[in-house]
Amino acid sequence: MKKYIILMLASLAFSYKAIGKQENNDVNEPQPSLNNSRNESSLTTKRTDIYIEALRLTNKKKKLSDLLTKEIHKENNLKRLIHLVKIAQEESLSELVEYGYSKILKLDPGNIDAYKILAETSYYRSEYNDVLRYMIHYINQYKSDYEAYYLYADSAYNLREYEQSDNYFIRVIKLIDNIKHPTIRNLDTKAKSLYKLQKVNEAKALYKTILDSHPNNIELRLDYIEFLIEVEQYNEAYDQLNIIKNADELLSKSAKDSYFIDNNATPNGAKELIIRHNLTLASYYITTNSPKKAYYIILEIKKKYPNNANIIGTEAEMFLQRSDKISAKNYFKKALK
Repeated sequence: MKKYIILMLASLAFSYKAIGKQENNDVNEPQPSLNNSRNESSLTTKRTDIYIEALRLTNKKKKLSDLLTKEIHKENNLKRLIHLVKIAQEESLSELVEYGYSKILKLDPGNIDAYKILAETSYYRSEYNDVLRYMIHYINQYKSDYEAYYLYADSAYNLREYEQSDNYFIRVIKLIDNIKHPTIRNLDTKAKSLYKLQKVNEAKALYKTILDSHPNNIELRLDYIEFLIEVEQYNEAYDQLNIIKNADELLSKSAKDSYFIDNNATPNGAKELIIRHNLTLASYYITTNSPKKAYYIILEIKKKYPNNANIIGTEAEMFLQRSDKISAKNYFKKALK
């Protein structure tokens, strides 16, 4: 059945291409009336949307990306623009998604989803002022979204606006405490919030409690190790790293749901977790004044995954620790590209 649908869509896509060529060849023909032009434009849009679906079904990533880019840049109909941007979001075309939601916001300044997405993309680029600017519109309407409050709180924290961040971290904890059956993600976020509120012992106790119930969760354990490194409890961090020393092998062989905080193993998620495991180990050696060991870890993981922004960022951190500020600056710039 799926094969039949793909063939049908491919046939329609071919007719879409053929019509496009014919339109180019008919430039000397008499111009149609305005109504006919609108009807033809609507028909061409429908064919384009069918072609987009055909490209998705046949996994033609490059052609899909190029066509979505073209359509999103020229589209001013809000309903279709939102539809196209959501497709780009599902296809993980992050730059196009950001551009699309910026355009949606210009056409519809009250679009709450756009504010949230732009806040999230700004957060992952460490553009914290933009997070505060966008997210405040969202949380003013959705007062029970603890994840949105956390991004706002953490951005304020990174901007050293501690009074503001404290208020929002407290809200995050209250919202999570009201959840009847909290997930690992809920409790992990609560632990992070407790740490940011300087409640180190409470955060540590919570991490231990969650790990007692989910000892095989590699992602959660990495969060705990990073917490231990930040609070300079290096001996325990090293012990925890030893517990997951075979993480790369486990993730490469069979990425199980139980290794992930959200219980959703994917090949890309496994790859990202392998990278994170190695970078956490490298960060441990950087902070414990063993840059040579960190260098060799980064070198090996870089061979497997070149041009990864997180790897480049950790490399910059290593150069900074060695007081090589020029190299560090160059690597940070490269990581942010």
